[in-house]
Amino acid sequence: MNLFKQKFEQIFSSSINNLYISDPIGLRNFDFSLVDYVFSTLPIMIEIPKPIFEINPFMERDNIKSIEEALWQAQSNELRRFYTPVRFLTHLRGRDKQSVLKEMCEIIEIQEDVSDDFYDLVMEREEYPHMMYKNQIALPHPSRLCSTYTFAYIAVLDEPIEWNDEMVRVVLLSSPGSQDSKNRQKFYEITAKFALDHDAVEALINDPQFPKFIELLGI
Repeated sequence: MNLFKQKFEQIFSSSINNLYISDPIGLRNFDFSLVDYVFSTLPIMIEIPKPIFEINPFMERDNIKSIEEALWQAQSNELRRFYTPVRFLTHLRGRDKQSVLKEMCEIIEIQEDVSDDFYDLVMEREEYPHMMYKNQIALPHPSRLCSTYTFAYIAVLDEPIEWNDEMVRVVLLSSPGSQDSKNRQKFYEITAKFALDHDAVEALINDPQFPKFIELLGI
């Protein structure tokens, strides 16, 4: 159990303030006000007033992604709901603008509640002139609202691709929501600030990890 705790702390150190270990008997007297989530390698047979995630003790990749997402959602900063670990993409197969956007939109259509023509609407918007930030970053978005909630996906590419006569390594695809105006303006502000910051974009290219991205956003 101590080895499992050490591994858990090692992988999720940036997201955990306190980690408690208990056996099934100890759970009956545990103070659950101390935690946001319960992660267990075994089925829990008693009622617990917190969300329970049953995980593999070997911490496989799918487990790690699910835990990252849960820990992220537990944090209080509301701006962080626009950017989440599963919306951070690396090692895409696409090698040009169209194939990268197609791949990103396919992932979005699986993971988000968007209209079926999401990719077509993104490509439709790309036909019109729009601002390029000249910092190896592109900020595509659909030509109309496609979801009730706002979200953004960011892809750090392995190699630069040509994008409207510029070379791009970072693609930040955002989709404004129709029903969640709260904090949306702040979302646009921090996104634009990042896109205009040459050093921040370069830092993300050099260290393409989600915690680094959030650090650079300052949220």
